[in-house]
Amino acid sequence: MTPAPSHSTVLSACLALGLWFVALVGCGGETDPERAYERARQHAAAERFEESLFEYRRAARDGHPFAMYELATVLRSGTFTGPGGSPVGYVGRDTAAARRWFASAAPSLAEAARSGDPDADLALGEMHYRGYGVTRDTTAALDHWRRAAAAGLAEAQYRLAMSRFEAGAHRPAFRWAHRAADQKHAAAESFLAFLYQDGYGTARDPDSAMVWLRRAATHGDSSAIWQLRALEDAGREPSE
Repeated sequence: MTPAPSHSTVLSACLALGLWFVALVGCGGETDPERAYERARQHAAAERFEESLFEYRRAARDGHPFAMYELATVLRSGTFTGPGGSPVGYVGRDTAAARRWFASAAPSLAEAARSGDPDADLALGEMHYRGYGVTRDTTAALDHWRRAAAAGLAEAQYRLAMSRFEAGAHRPAFRWAHRAADQKHAAAESFLAFLYQDGYGTARDPDSAMVWLRRAATHGDSSAIWQLRALEDAGREPSE
């Protein structure tokens, strides 16, 4: 007859089971995609890119729409970008996985956009403009961006500026770029400097161009930083 386990044996087994459960929750049992998504963004801001990618994958697998979208964006280019839009970190590029995550994100983002979420409109605008995970549809993209821009999102205003410039609509491009630049959007400030310098959508104004170029450099735009360094090396500013 097998002897009954002692009290100490049962206690040890319970403690072992408890420790295993804690380890499971701490290492792989995350059930809150929002927390995983926030950790992903925090890791990215601290330039811990592999950790960020891990948390993005965790939140995306649990159905977080913005995690799916941002993970797809990173995988499509193989880069993390900084505040000025320039690459600050590199990871393995996987365009096939990016397409799947974009497509997975689309329904939830559409629902969020219908509920008035401007960030969802911003993401959907990019997806429709580029054909990422959805049918390429410039009209739909502009509609989404306009709603996000009207809600005050500088990135949407910048996207509208760039898309309008690409379409040859220079005056709307200038207006949208100025609105985004007024919110200290670095890439918009750099673009606005270009518009002032060459007179697209406004009177040519090299002095204003330099003001916005310096602001863009201060806010981290790599193109503006490079241009200012080139001007310093040449010992001159843009000629009038």
